[in-house]
Amino acid sequence: ISQGADPRVANSEGDLPIDVVSDSKVENILTQEMERLGVQDAELDKLRAADEAAMMKEIGAVIASGKINQKNAEGAAPIHIAACNGYMPCLNQIVKAKGVKIDIRDPDGNTALHLASF
Repeated sequence: ISQGADPRVANSEGDLPIDVVSDSKVENILTQEMERLGVQDAELDKLRAADEAAMMKEIGAVIASGKINQKNAEGAAPIHIAACNGYMPCLNQIVKAKGVKIDIRDPDGNTALHLASF
């Protein structure tokens, strides 16, 4: 925090630092920083869901562009990202998209179904 870390940023699983900390001293520091930043309990759920909300906003444009099967630099297509993160509203939009390949594989050979089960 003294180096500029933001305790309001969630990891790829939607967990905030306060959600995963196991040391009570660190938890106190995070709690104090969140209070200093004016973060209310109601805002925590929004922060946890920020990545999913961002993907939901972008997915319409991806579908409209016809690039629903295009993979990112890591070799994951939108269907992989939505499935492995449990982003059900996004996944619902993706599987309904024209031309989506629901059995497309990532670099490890996993389909969205594999990733959803992890």
